[in-house]
Amino acid sequence: MPTDLLEKARAAFEGAVADDNEPEAAEAMDVAATCLDDAVRGRNIEFCSSGRRELRLYDLYKRRWLSRSMYVVYATYLALALFERPAQPHLRAPFWATVCVEFACVCAFLCRLFHEMLFSAGGAKRFWSDHKHAAQVRPKSCTVHSSAVPGRYVHT
Repeated sequence: MPTDLLEKARAAFEGAVADDNEPEAAEAMDVAATCLDDAVRGRNIEFCSSGRRELRLYDLYKRRWLSRSMYVVYATYLALALFERPAQPHLRAPFWATVCVEFACVCAFLCRLFHEMLFSAGGAKRFWSDHKHAAQVRPKSCTVHSSAVPGRYVHT
């Protein structure tokens, strides 16, 4: 897979060198640099390299602080198991508090997913046809449903 990215970077670089138009050459160089960085780091996310907007969104998606903040969100989401029912009485948090934290975590997951959709190659139709993305949305929608209908799930 990294060889595909290297080929994509080489093609973009050759297009930048052969092109006399300065803005297009700079954009092709940015695409080449992004593809080369992905190849070096072992990433393989297909992004739409048709414009500067998609390239900036993709570069933002790859930022280290953003991915590390998602790890904090994952840890928080998993830590909710310590505070929701059936937890030890001295650790138990109120239902509304855990639902608020859970909702914030689900919103962060969905924002990250929709952020990926904005720069994906092939548009939204191809993005949602990928089973990985559909599989990420299903548990989140079940979580939102279980929080929205608390009477059925809260044991008093």
